[in-house]
Amino acid sequence: MSCEQNKAVSPSPATPVATDEFIAASADIDRSSLPALIAAFDADPVGVIDRLERDIGGQSALRRYATAMVEQGQAENLGRQLTLILNRGDDLARPDNQDGAVWYPHAEDAGFFAGGVGAVLSSHPDALAAFSRGTGRSAPAASDDLQAWLSAAVADLPRPARSAFDDAFRAAAYQPD
Repeated sequence: MSCEQNKAVSPSPATPVATDEFIAASADIDRSSLPALIAAFDADPVGVIDRLERDIGGQSALRRYATAMVEQGQAENLGRQLTLILNRGDDLARPDNQDGAVWYPHAEDAGFFAGGVGAVLSSHPDALAAFSRGTGRSAPAASDDLQAWLSAAVADLPRPARSAFDDAFRAAAYQPD
């Protein structure tokens, strides 16, 4: 059964899990628990992604979440969530100083989320049409590189922020054998 044929999770309001509990709550996602994770992400997308990016188990939790979204008919919603993160304008390019170094935490978090979502989409190509609707963009052609298509929204970031995005994207998209 294709992802498009799966019945979508009910959009009824759910009590979001706490941001600091997102990783643990994603250990076993089913139709009844997914709405609380969606609500948590929608309530605090920056906090959830930051937590996933920096905490042990976050990469696996992100993939479980994205996989559940796709498999439970929420690919369009996942596209909307990615768009919220990528369309944060100057926030993605804003540098931060830590331990004497300049880094781009928001670009890094966005790249991490996009890379994890891209890894899931690469194994669920039937979900790309719905996902694309959520992003408000045309679906990539079969010959298009998925990473390039996902990264197009941040093409205008200054080079250091774009490098932080790309590095985090590659790290999150990496799937060890």
